[in-house]
Formats: sequence, C-alpha cells, structure tokens
Amino acid sequence: AGESALSAARIAVPLLIILSLALVAGAELESTRRIAIRRGGQPPGWGRWVRLVGGFAAGVLILTLVVLAILSPEALGAIVSAMAAIARAFGGVLAYVVLAIVWTVFQVVILVARFLEWIFGDIFGDIEQPAMPMQQPAPLGPLTMADRDEVGQWEYAILLRWAALFIAVVVVAIILFRITRRAQAPDDDASVDEHRDSVFSTDLAKQQLRDLFRRRQREGKPPRLNLDQPPRSVRETMVYLETLANRQGVGRQENETSEDFAARLRAMWSGVGPALVDFPRRYEHVRYGEEEDAPGSPDHERALTDWTQIWNARKHVEPPKDGT
Repeated sequence: AGESALSAARIAVPLLIILSLALVAGAELESTRRIAIRRGGQPPGWGRWVRLVGGFAAGVLILTLVVLAILSPEALGAIVSAMAAIARAFGGVLAYVVLAIVWTVFQVVILVARFLEWIFGDIFGDIEQPAMPMQQPAPLGPLTMADRDEVGQWEYAILLRWAALFIAVVVVAIILFRITRRAQAPDDDASVDEHRDSVFSTDLAKQQLRDLFRRRQREGKPPRLNLDQPPRSVRETMVYLETLANRQGVGRQENETSEDFAARLRAMWSGVGPALVDFPRRYEHVRYGEEEDAPGSPDHERALTDWTQIWNARKHVEPPKDGT
C-alpha cells in the first residue's frame, strides 16, 4: 500500500501543481479581460495563458523526471559519495591551511622570544633551576679566578641595545604623530579658512587623503576668502554668504537650515530681503540635484545677482568689536 501511494504521488503531485497554476492564471486573465472590456479597451487573448501554462507544465515535468532519476538508490549513492569526497578534499585543504597558520605563528613567537632574550638576557642573567629536595649536591672543584686578560663582551653592549631600541620607538612615534596630527590654527588668526566643510564633503575627504601622504608646510595657511570676486557656483555663493555672516557676527548656527539662516539674516539685514528670499531656493535646487550647479546656468546667474545685491549692501558694514 505504501509503495502504491508513493507511485501515485509521483504522478499526482506534478499534475496538481500544473492544474493549480492553470486555474489561478485563468482566473487572473479573465478578471483582466472583464476590466478591459468595461473600460472599452482591447482585452488580452487566451494565447498568453496557453503559453504560460504550457511552459510551466513542461518545466514541472522535466523537474519531476530529474528528481525521480536522482532519487533512485544508485543515483542517490553516487551523489552521497561525491559529496563525501568533496567534503574530505575540502577538509584536507583546510587542515593544511590551519597547520601553516599555526606553524607561522609558532615561528613568530620563537623569533620574538629570542629577540627579547637577546635584549634582556644580559640584564637578568641565566635563571638557574632550583635543586630538588633530597638531592645530593654536586662536588665542587677548587674555585679559580677568571683570567682578566680574556676577551669578553663589550661593557657598553647592553647600553647600546637599549639606545637602539629607544631610537626605534621614537622614530615610530614621530611617524605616527606626523600622520595623525591635525592643523590647529589659533582663533585670532585672520588668515584661516572661515568656512568649514561638512564631514560628508567629498572635497574634504580628498583633501584629508592628500594631507595624509604629503608633508604639511608650516608656513602656508589657507588664504582669506576674497568676497569681491564673483562666486563660481551656487554652492560657492552659499559659502560667500556664510563667510560674510561670520565676519559680521551673525554666522550660521548649528543645525540651522538654509531657509532658517536666510530668514534670520532678513530680520537683521535691511535692504536685502528679496535676494535672501530668492537665493535659498536656488541653493536648494542644486543641493538636492534638481538642477546642475554649473557656471552660466539659470540658477547660477540668479544666485550671482542675489549675492551682488547682498554684498553691495553689506560690504561697508563694520564688523562687531570683540566683547561688544
């Protein structure tokens, strides 16, 4: 009975799968045809359904034949043997790799131990093994003084080793310090860069990579931004506006959007209201990729006009005094 049920299942299961797909696809196609007829369109034909069901049925039958061939005792045994051979080969390769890693680590440990023994062995001397209890002491011969004329180790060898080790550590520390240090400019220096790029800026990342592999010049400092020169892009116009606000004591606050920044400037600066209304819109267009930030683009021309109006109205305003 069990074998008969399995034989019937081999035929019934694929047929049920094909039949269920045919019914679902037919119902979906009929629903689509009714919607198309109701809207006055051309309903799809049944040829697509026939191709879908026919292709799926052929795939299921081929898969069924392959599975039945694999599930025979001979084929199943061959598959298991092949999998076991692959597992043994993989295990052998992995064992050799692990053995090579362990051997390499062991050799490194031996080299480090010998190096430490070479450095510190002359300081601590040889450690003698303590005598076991109830052990007869070895007979001692007559004590003799070492010949003073015998050539021994140089008396400053230990000091030279320690000096060489100290110099190596200092050189490594200097190299790491030069790689990791950052330029810290004083707050009252007038020649520092007044606009700080975002930590997500591509230009800032490139600059940091260049500075990492290039020796920094102590005498060279970022030039002071010249606001009389026209900005070359809409983003650079925002840099100009932030720089002007910083110089006049109303710099952009942390977590302040461009709209909020411009609105705050409109409330404090007179005569530049229309420009501070139009420019943030131009900046948002190029910031989020709606428009290309290129010289000569419409947004750049309008932003340049807005900046010219702002700069002409504010360039003669005296910066605030410290402490006022």
